[in-house]
Amino acid sequence: MKKLCLILVLLLCISLFACQNKTGPASSEGESLAPLSDENGDGVPDTPGECAAVIYLTINPEIAVFIDEHERVIGVEYLNDDAKAAYGELKLGGLSYSECAGKIVETAIEKEYLKPDGVVTVEVSALSEKTESAKISETVEKKVQAVASKQELAVTVNTESVKEPGKILCWECLGSGKCVYCDTCGPCEFCRGAGKVICGFCDEGYIECDYCHGNTSDVQFITVTVEEDVEYCLVCGQKRGTEGVVCPTCNGTGRAPCHMCKGVGRLTCTQCNGRAYDPCPSAGSGGCSAPGCDGTRHKCPNCDENGLKDCNECEDGTEACSVYCDHPGDMLTTRREEVEKEIDNPEFCVACNGHGIFLCNVCHGNYSATCDLCFGTGITPCGMCPTEKGVCEMCHGKGMIDP
Repeated sequence: MKKLCLILVLLLCISLFACQNKTGPASSEGESLAPLSDENGDGVPDTPGECAAVIYLTINPEIAVFIDEHERVIGVEYLNDDAKAAYGELKLGGLSYSECAGKIVETAIEKEYLKPDGVVTVEVSALSEKTESAKISETVEKKVQAVASKQELAVTVNTESVKEPGKILCWECLGSGKCVYCDTCGPCEFCRGAGKVICGFCDEGYIECDYCHGNTSDVQFITVTVEEDVEYCLVCGQKRGTEGVVCPTCNGTGRAPCHMCKGVGRLTCTQCNGRAYDPCPSAGSGGCSAPGCDGTRHKCPNCDENGLKDCNECEDGTEACSVYCDHPGDMLTTRREEVEKEIDNPEFCVACNGHGIFLCNVCHGNYSATCDLCFGTGITPCGMCPTEKGVCEMCHGKGMIDP
């Protein structure tokens, strides 16, 4: 009889164990769930191995709900202190994700976290290929609206799927991608929180000139009016050095009529006095043998039939103009006049070239630069983000991590 009872007990246990594996997770419906453990001590809560999806519900309290392939709650994680205070006493284990969302919203309304015209954000991260994140989002949205309507509360529900399937929000930065420890750091000791290093040797990258002390004109030359003697040409009446004046003597050609022949090129013969012929002394005797004698007169050998000969002073009746072309000095006069002259400005500092300042030889004009210690953040590096300052070391700035 004892053996028969023992066999029956064993069979009953086997049956119960088989049914339990068939219907879903081992957690009983409505049990309290402690936050996920961190067995390896890396600061990241351990995600249950059979988890199929993570639902993130954000009102002000933020909570992550883990569900299995049977759409039952197998774990939760409070993402801020408000969530732990609001939902810490709820028994959510084993509930369907819809029922779980309903309880969370009811509690948020009861504790006045969710108020009229409030916003509920629902994000779903699918960790299994079989998980339909769109379906889960839609179901949760309907549940939230139903609970809010029952309480006569108008709310807005924003639903979306986490951008990277198979990933969950980073536990460290909660999806922001930023180092959460940097915000708690003190002001940078090097730049005193300014984020920039200021040069202490200059004024915005420049140093005052030691010679003029900044009191300089930026104009190097000035025009002044002075009295002085001005030379004028007696021939043309123009100021000496004036260009483009036409010589009244040679009309700008540089050649004037010959002073001897007056531009004709020929002169009256001085031997015959322009007669071209002389009387023959043997006229009428018929015995004159002089060349060019026609029996009554002799032809002058030095000129032509008109008594003219070539000018000895020129070839074409002109000669170089010596009267005016270069305003000759013996034909100048002076007049006392007021004239404008360009002179060096006595108020112009040649040392600084009229700027009054020099480029700083310490910072070379870079009056302020990004602090190398805090990388412009103005806070002392916290040491928790050594790879890239200000970026979450766990997710490397992506906001998502592997489950």
